[in-house]
Amino acid sequence: MRLQAGEIAALRWEQVDWAGNRLILSDREVQMTSAVRRLLMDEQERRAPGDDPHVLLTERSRRPLDLPRLSRLVRAALIRGGIPAAEVRFGNGFVWQEGNPDKKWPLFPFIMGKVDGITGVGHHNGVDNSTIYQIQFVEIEVDKELGTIKVLDHFSGADAGRIINPLAAKNQMDSYFAGIDIACMEETVYDPHDYRVLNANNIDYKMRMFNEAPHHDHLLLESNKDIDTPYPFGANGIGEPAITPGGPAIRMALYNACGIKLDSYPFTPAKVLAALREKEENA
Repeated sequence: MRLQAGEIAALRWEQVDWAGNRLILSDREVQMTSAVRRLLMDEQERRAPGDDPHVLLTERSRRPLDLPRLSRLVRAALIRGGIPAAEVRFGNGFVWQEGNPDKKWPLFPFIMGKVDGITGVGHHNGVDNSTIYQIQFVEIEVDKELGTIKVLDHFSGADAGRIINPLAAKNQMDSYFAGIDIACMEETVYDPHDYRVLNANNIDYKMRMFNEAPHHDHLLLESNKDIDTPYPFGANGIGEPAITPGGPAIRMALYNACGIKLDSYPFTPAKVLAALREKEENA
């Protein structure tokens, strides 16, 4: 949904088409997202008889919002909290008025409404030491007749430094199977003559389905919690690192199980059987 700040500030209830799930502007019609619809419904429930017909009012003056160029967060604080723009402070999931401890509210749902998150833009120059810690263990089953490898269990541990978004952190750790599949099945096949990709689709390029993911558990540490660090908010990366150790863990498990070492991904049945034959011949 694309609206200019001025259009948001000037929006009136007569322009809200609930049945059609749209906003009727002077030059066009705009579909409402589910988050915007919930926000407007919450705001409508808060209205008193005789309120101004504008959709967005400041809580204190009950007048139309006249500062349309403020950020979404500050604008929401003005609408729902009646805080002057210069006195808005926010952090740790709360918005408050500077010098007034009685005016403090949680971002969700009072200030931002019933939405799933906040989108922002920022910049960080990075740190000199960006060491990331990730460890993984796997239990595998090897069929020596067919050369197949089956991952039975998986455990990973990481130092997140500080967890900012618990749900996102869990989802990042749950992406581990992208790493084990690099070792087990994923392979890009090229034509040896013109180097075209021969398996550029989800049928020929083998990938694990979600219902085929092995059992998994993980542990997240927060070594930077409540201490000053050069990392932004004390957070370390845990997303891409979750992919890296899976292959080496499977390689070591394969060696422990069968005494063979494979040096190229993926560990296909053909490679496993060839390594087993070589081991027998050299025994």
